[in-house]
Amino acid sequence: MLVRFLGTGGVAPSDKRRLPCYLIEHAGYQIILDIGEGAQYRLLRYGTNKNLMILLSHLHADHVLGLPGFLATLAMTGRTRPVYIVGPPGTRNFVLSFISLPIAFFGDFPIYVIEAVQGDVISFGDLLISVALGKHTITNYAYRVDLPRRPKLIKELIEEVPKEKRRLIAEGELVEVSGRLIKPREVSVWREGKSVVYTGDTRPTLSIIELSRNADLLIHDSTYTSEYRELAIERGHSTAQEAAEVALIAGVKSLALVHISRRCDEEEILKEAREVFENSFVPKDLDRREIRMRFILPALSSTSAHSRGM
Repeated sequence: MLVRFLGTGGVAPSDKRRLPCYLIEHAGYQIILDIGEGAQYRLLRYGTNKNLMILLSHLHADHVLGLPGFLATLAMTGRTRPVYIVGPPGTRNFVLSFISLPIAFFGDFPIYVIEAVQGDVISFGDLLISVALGKHTITNYAYRVDLPRRPKLIKELIEEVPKEKRRLIAEGELVEVSGRLIKPREVSVWREGKSVVYTGDTRPTLSIIELSRNADLLIHDSTYTSEYRELAIERGHSTAQEAAEVALIAGVKSLALVHISRRCDEEEILKEAREVFENSFVPKDLDRREIRMRFILPALSSTSAHSRGM
């Protein structure tokens, strides 16, 4: 999976940081996490005719006002594939409020809106999206995007397996071929599971800690330093220290500190987080983070190796 940090600021854009927008790409699928105003200028760099889902954490202006322009531009590029939009209650009315007005041409591609609830799990190609409730001044959802652990069949080792039985092996079942049982681990490699969690705007919560357990990357609201903790509580945001505590308790591999307030020094944000969780970083706009796949090779028995002339 590839994660692109397209907008890492919050509330209002600055010269250094645009409004929230993050892009996850995997095998022809794209997931956009929030879409602040102007996000389309950066999204268009990465193609517009892939399988696309947009996850809205909440309906505050800095997280959603890029959506109308982006959809209108998709129409102008001739998109025909559907667009899936997932968000909190109110998302459907928000989308209808602008696609029903004669202000732009939104094309013929289908737009499907899903108003999620806590605990939902949504399948999107190989990816699974889990939903958890955060704690902000309005309803805010955090999302976990998982690429589950799965077997990947090795072409050279499955040639003797009839095509109609290969699906069974891919699902982890034993199959019989010419009187011999073939185990999935003999003809496949295992792809390790990978995961990214995005919190939107939130205070630290137990639900987000549970959602983030052992994630490869946690993208967490880190609006303020601890100097402004009372303001963070009032406005429903987290400090860098609090985001780092979530990362530490959840056992994530790395923490991206985002939604940085213009009143805070970025070096202080990073210093505060690293005092709690060393593998923290403050991404810049247009940075990218690749979450590499690792494959576990098949364990071939001497019998199966001999039967293949190895």
